[in-house]
Amino acid sequence: MVAVRTVQIVGHSDGRWLTWRWSARYPLGVAEIRKADAPLARLHAALPKDEQSLALEGDLTDRDTELTLMQELAAVLLPQSLLTQLIEAAASGDRLQVRIAPPPNAAAVPWGLLPVDEERRLLDIADVSWMAPILPRDLRHDAPSPMPWGTARSLPPLHVIDPFLPHRSRVLSEADRQDLGIANPSDMGRPWSADGLSRALGQPRSRLFLLGHCETPGSSGNMGFLLADDTGASPDPLTAHELMAEPEKWPMPPRVAVVACASGTDMLDLEPFGLAAAMLHNGADTVHATLWTLPTETALRADKSNATRAFLQLARGFEAAQLADDPVEALNAWQRLCLREWRNPASRGTSPLLWGAAMTITAPPRQLQE
Repeated sequence: MVAVRTVQIVGHSDGRWLTWRWSARYPLGVAEIRKADAPLARLHAALPKDEQSLALEGDLTDRDTELTLMQELAAVLLPQSLLTQLIEAAASGDRLQVRIAPPPNAAAVPWGLLPVDEERRLLDIADVSWMAPILPRDLRHDAPSPMPWGTARSLPPLHVIDPFLPHRSRVLSEADRQDLGIANPSDMGRPWSADGLSRALGQPRSRLFLLGHCETPGSSGNMGFLLADDTGASPDPLTAHELMAEPEKWPMPPRVAVVACASGTDMLDLEPFGLAAAMLHNGADTVHATLWTLPTETALRADKSNATRAFLQLARGFEAAQLADDPVEALNAWQRLCLREWRNPASRGTSPLLWGAAMTITAPPRQLQE
């Protein structure tokens, strides 16, 4: 059996310091983060903002500019001592796991794409995932643990795909819904209300797969997955605050995926409680989400972009990872395939504009003293 070596990388809330702790061999590391403002601003400029600003001509869609940007980010976020340890650990033959809790100013950084040498990215040598913040459930001695996957995997999944929203554009076309291949097309595109989702989650589920629109009015706690209100007349975001306030109304299965804009941006705030953290608090142990706003398949097609179908591929990557024995390893393996396609030959359609946003955040069972 291959040994597993893990390093936890934690950014300070003010964005000035980085600490890291290994499961074995290396001592605790600390480094100051310097001159990060310029590369982080360049990353922000390269990301999609909305349907009118898809960033299809930005730095992430050209191989040379994307690599340069990631090199600049690595220079400030991967201190040389940590970099040396990562390369040594990868060369040992052990399986390397890198767990990230980034500072708020680096919450959107795709850490797996950071270069570790001239040829390799962090993704090439390690499985990268994000650590959930301390959750309210961690302070409760009577809080139930997430259902083990071995027990849950035989239960039915719940797919909520492109729910109908009044006055909002579709994420997928009718043809896309037919081609997606991960749920019954007749179940896609219909209206879903918050109460309807609550009733569906009241039945035992193996996993929850959400694909649609997310909205962030202000803090990450207000991040919500858009459903319809009870009348069907207006969009109604199901927010992180609502989920966390009534966990018994919104029980989460052990695995959740949210294929929507910036669904995993919990770390943007000093108090990192967003949609992913709320789902973990409510019973999940693994959430697949995204680091930034995504161009939808409908928007890509309207732009006549050769990146069409990239959104569908992202959804399929999440679905496959949800079904795997190790969802972190599976998502990283899928991203490695995407990285290989991006390297040769590079094109807008294979760029990390979408697949680079994919992330896994986990919260294993734990109890802390109050």
